[in-house]
Amino acid sequence: MNSYHHYPPLGAVDFTDQLVIFADGFPEYWINRYAEQRYDRCDPIVKKALNSTSAFWWSDVRAEDFSGAEANYLTDLRAQNFGDGLAVPVFGPNDRNGYIALGVGTDEKIFDEEDITRLQLFCTAAHLHYCELTRWKRKKISLSPEEHQTMKLAARGLTTQDIAKHMNVTPITIDTNLRRIYEKLDVHTRVAATLRCLALGYLHT
Repeated sequence: MNSYHHYPPLGAVDFTDQLVIFADGFPEYWINRYAEQRYDRCDPIVKKALNSTSAFWWSDVRAEDFSGAEANYLTDLRAQNFGDGLAVPVFGPNDRNGYIALGVGTDEKIFDEEDITRLQLFCTAAHLHYCELTRWKRKKISLSPEEHQTMKLAARGLTTQDIAKHMNVTPITIDTNLRRIYEKLDVHTRVAATLRCLALGYLHT
């Protein structure tokens, strides 16, 4: 059994409230229940993975350590008798991170440390390949050098007047630059523009 959870960063053009999950080998009823119950919002195994740097076993996350929706999810998961599995965190460009679940169908920990290292490397490579394959689906947005500089300064919290002084232009020019940036990014505020530029990697250079 395996599943792949992809997390576009906040502000990315493909960011939505509905998590993208690909699953294979799990029973169809469980896949449907996971989606219908929005288990992606409370799954503590996923939460632990996104705050980890190495793989760990599902059984390392115990229901008795949680309460509410998280404990209920773990109880429901264990009741399915899927056995144990590996939780593998994966990380990609511009905060495009994810999680891969590898169910082994038994409670026996059938992988040793060397196996786990190989699996984590394989999962990371697969995640990076997915990030590369889906690049064409994202909007191709091109900012002019002036727009790029305007956006970098706006992201730092500078006012229109301060940006104009820094770039030695008029505030009207900055307003025009921002309006064009908003149109290209399909946003309406500086905060939204900053988040989208961060997700696209435009503010890293």
